[in-house]
Amino acid sequence: MNKFIVPKIQRKKAKNVAMLLLHKNMKNEYRILVVRDKFKKKWMIPAGGINRHKKEGAFRAVSREFYEETTIKLSYFITDKFMEYYYQPTKTLFFIGFTRKSFPKGGIGTTETDKIDHINAKNFYNNISKLKGIKGYVRKSYIEVINYLAMYGVKFAIKILK
Repeated sequence: MNKFIVPKIQRKKAKNVAMLLLHKNMKNEYRILVVRDKFKKKWMIPAGGINRHKKEGAFRAVSREFYEETTIKLSYFITDKFMEYYYQPTKTLFFIGFTRKSFPKGGIGTTETDKIDHINAKNFYNNISKLKGIKGYVRKSYIEVINYLAMYGVKFAIKILK
């Protein structure tokens, strides 16, 4: 696994983790895995809090949250590299992962989410029909993450912004 540089001080400040999981399909489009909150009916990327009292690390927390919200082990998807990005306003450590495996679609039965889907990464914050009710900070943080990665020359981010 190849980590994008996140200073240790920021890793320790992180209170939340999020998994931005991308897959490049046959049309060379990047797709993002999203889940729908069971009660609020809002689409989001798998995310949640770090259990500091259990001395849980950030990657273990994101793996746990991913499983709780998708019923799929993160290790099933992460066969390539991943990057990290610290989003200051919500103190969230984003893990940006790339996979060659395609995403599932449809209903899932967890205590937190009821559907899983994937959407075009380029249209993530503009795709109103698919993302009706998406949480505002998710959209803002995603835009910041993509812009930041593009600024540092990460190829998939540059392609999304074109």
